[in-house]
Amino acid sequence: MKKNVGPDGKRAYYVPPDIIVPSHPLDPLTPDEVLLAVKICKQLRPGCVFASVALHEPDKETVLKFRPGDDIDRKVFTVLHDHSQDQTFEMILNIAIEHNDEAPSSSSKPAPLRPPRPQTLSEREEQVTNYSVVGNELASLKHIPDVQPRIMPHEYYAVEKLLLENTDFLRALEKRGITDATLVKADPWSVGYFTEEDHPSRRLTRPLLFLKRTEKSNEYNCPIEGLSPLIDLNRMEVIRVDDYRSPPVPEDATDWKEAWKTSPLPQLKPYKILQPEGPSFRLDGYHLMWDKWDMRLGFSPREGVILHLISFFDATKSELRPVIYRASLSEMVVPYGNPLPPHYRKNAFDIGEDGIGANLNSLKGNCDCIGAAAFIDVHMADSDGDCVTIPRAICVHEEDYGVLWKHTDFRTEKSSLRRGRRLVVSSFTTVANYDYGFNWHFYQDGTIEFENVLTGILSAQVLSGIGSAKYGTPVGSNIIATNHQHFLAVRLNMMVDGVHNSIHEVNSETSHPSDINMMKNAFVATTHQIKTEKDSGRICNQASARHWLVTNPSKHNKWGSEVGYVLEPGANVLPFAHPDAPIMKRAPFLAKHVWATQYHPDMKYIAGDYPNQAPKEKGGITEWIDGDRSLDNEDVVLWYTFGVAHFPRPEDWPIMPSVRAGMRLRPYGFFDENPCMDVAPPPCEDTGERRDEPKAKL
Repeated sequence: MKKNVGPDGKRAYYVPPDIIVPSHPLDPLTPDEVLLAVKICKQLRPGCVFASVALHEPDKETVLKFRPGDDIDRKVFTVLHDHSQDQTFEMILNIAIEHNDEAPSSSSKPAPLRPPRPQTLSEREEQVTNYSVVGNELASLKHIPDVQPRIMPHEYYAVEKLLLENTDFLRALEKRGITDATLVKADPWSVGYFTEEDHPSRRLTRPLLFLKRTEKSNEYNCPIEGLSPLIDLNRMEVIRVDDYRSPPVPEDATDWKEAWKTSPLPQLKPYKILQPEGPSFRLDGYHLMWDKWDMRLGFSPREGVILHLISFFDATKSELRPVIYRASLSEMVVPYGNPLPPHYRKNAFDIGEDGIGANLNSLKGNCDCIGAAAFIDVHMADSDGDCVTIPRAICVHEEDYGVLWKHTDFRTEKSSLRRGRRLVVSSFTTVANYDYGFNWHFYQDGTIEFENVLTGILSAQVLSGIGSAKYGTPVGSNIIATNHQHFLAVRLNMMVDGVHNSIHEVNSETSHPSDINMMKNAFVATTHQIKTEKDSGRICNQASARHWLVTNPSKHNKWGSEVGYVLEPGANVLPFAHPDAPIMKRAPFLAKHVWATQYHPDMKYIAGDYPNQAPKEKGGITEWIDGDRSLDNEDVVLWYTFGVAHFPRPEDWPIMPSVRAGMRLRPYGFFDENPCMDVAPPPCEDTGERRDEPKAKL
């Protein structure tokens, strides 16, 4: 999360016009709730910085029983770090804000409180103190030993300032011909864990360094090779400066922001999406409805966009049927493949070490989202405890998706066709050099798709002449882009037609020759039920078209089968790091594509709550499955990890065209028949008249 800076150099805040009252237990925190939680935390633990302030989601039973107009109890989960003592605390607060003059409306969309929101931070804090605080007692306070929370925004800026004052660092720059240290940009990366020196008893970083020669040049295209300061972030001091090698800094790359101006070809003509009657979706607060889909949108600084209570209206049953209780991103790990220092340390946990929600972009209409789009702001605390709003952080819009279904009767030359459309819930985050898009797609046939978009700038290094070219691809003058992988774990708390589900692995299998299979062409789908957690570590297999089916044993379709949804993997890979590599100890979940656990509200992060500097996974998936709890007709969570192997191309430099990866969930026996037959025909529907030019006879 970056601080918004105004023209006077001071922080500027985007302030919405009204004070919004939560209308549902899963609504993200309002600015008022953020400020109130911070105020209470500062009273209870003064001197701490804020790694996270987010909604503490209520228990599932409370959520499922909630009806509009019911009382809403709000809890806030905070992660605090005391720099002076190097201690990390988790605090849960019971809070409620009640206006002195006007009670909230009991309708599903409460009227905004009056007067309008004040325009300055001091006035905002005064406004909060004018509310009567009900039940703001401490629910829990825990010291979490031997962990480090994520790297925070204020530390980014402090590291750059600190290095400017270090003589060893300045001498190392001069050796590389850099005399103006203010042109050097430093991106703090976690040290990971490779030796006892990296133990989380100290809060450490080894920043990657870049040279920004001019305002127009991009620093990530000019890496400073072999220079690795070790910094204690608590003491804010440089422990030492490791200088492994000092090849010259490369020249600037092509100015990719202005390259279009010199193109010899004309640009494509404007392409506009017009929806004169507006969008087909309805967004009521965080409640999103489109076609037959119904869900609630959520947010956390760590996970980014969260989807709750995803349901589909079955027109044949006149029933809103649940599919997923909660869908979110659990972790994203990016391991690099260069063994030279400091590059072997590049094993980013972008969710646990940084936070994708805290780094969301402000999206733009007709740029990030095309058509009649709706945007949602998100609110959080920065490390100082100030409430920061990212405007337009989440986008909702529709996209044409070609032919939904079609058939032409060759005898009559009559055709039936329906155009398909999909709903998109999207966001974009920037983590240093890389940019990631996260798109949830919802289709009219009941399919759910998650798509990860990878773009931005490759993490490059200067060719040093000692074999480093072997571990990357030359992309510029004396520059190689390092081989690496991206892994993203999706957490799916399934609720297929009810809370209790079972999980099955399905493989295709060739039938043995027999009296029936005399032509040896037969094949079948074989099903293996994953009955316990220890049986759940599974790997994709294209050779058998392997997929995973989540069913509800107590619900059956018209044909007698258990209703279900199938997880269909897309392209996938496993880690290329050695099984004994440190990254595999810290992220053992990468060894399998699919895991399953019985639901527990505290099990959200597949690599553990605090992966920063963790020697090994602590409180993650491999510990959870040791419980070997039943997955048979239980409340289950499906964890799917997909990976991309990135052997960079010259075409990926100096900025990378988007690469897409993901997975799909499709109904499998969930409906009795095609659920989108009731879609109206487009204006071009064939009337049955013969074409002007009949088909040539063969």
